[in-house]
Amino acid sequence: MAQGNVEDKALEASGSSEAHGGRSFSEAYGHFWLVPLSFMSKVWHDKRIGLPIRAGIAYHLGAIAGINEMLLDADTFSPAEGILNKPENVEQYTGIMSKLKALYEDYINREKVYAIDLAEDIEGILVDLLEFSRRVMRESKHEGC
Repeated sequence: MAQGNVEDKALEASGSSEAHGGRSFSEAYGHFWLVPLSFMSKVWHDKRIGLPIRAGIAYHLGAIAGINEMLLDADTFSPAEGILNKPENVEQYTGIMSKLKALYEDYINREKVYAIDLAEDIEGILVDLLEFSRRVMRESKHEGC
């Protein structure tokens, strides 16, 4: 699946951050937290995908789930709460996770899987989420000083 197609589907699926994810980070998190875990379970048991690629995809989805948990902890227990709840940050997080949700929905509705494309799309979403979390953590460090 090409990255542009994933982004188009994410835009269709997401609508506004308020309508799809919520007005706060914790609302957006609540909407998306299960997506990487469900996706990981489906991929892991999918015999259409070779084991090495399945393992790589599962690893990246596990990393996405872990970053989500770290962001929730930062929202709950640190100065990042105010930063994560800024509308632009809720919107960016919702956009990233909407891409993953759209990719998951596309994956479960397909008979044929292009494993390399799927792996690349998930890795791209992981990179986007890592960059988002790094920026948020840097901002919280500067605000917490």
